[in-house]
Amino acid sequence: MGLYVSGVLWPLTILDDFPKVQAVLKFNPLVYVVEGYRYAFLGRGWYIIEHWQYGLYFWGLVIVLLLIGAVLHMKFRRNFIDYL
Repeated sequence: MGLYVSGVLWPLTILDDFPKVQAVLKFNPLVYVVEGYRYAFLGRGWYIIEHWQYGLYFWGLVIVLLLIGAVLHMKFRRNFIDYL
């Protein structure tokens, strides 16, 4: 489902008439990656520089998920094989 709401198959500019829906879809962290690649391949500019706030959101979420994963790994390290 993340593929369809991240704008991989269609650009988010289609939703210019619906700014609230567009704002909600931009909470998906994949939008940052997909739009960055789209800008790079189509030569539309520097997405990372023009939309730096999405980069902060993306990397902040990545760091938070990394820390949660590290804490869970340390907590369940001894019994990890039992959960597989």
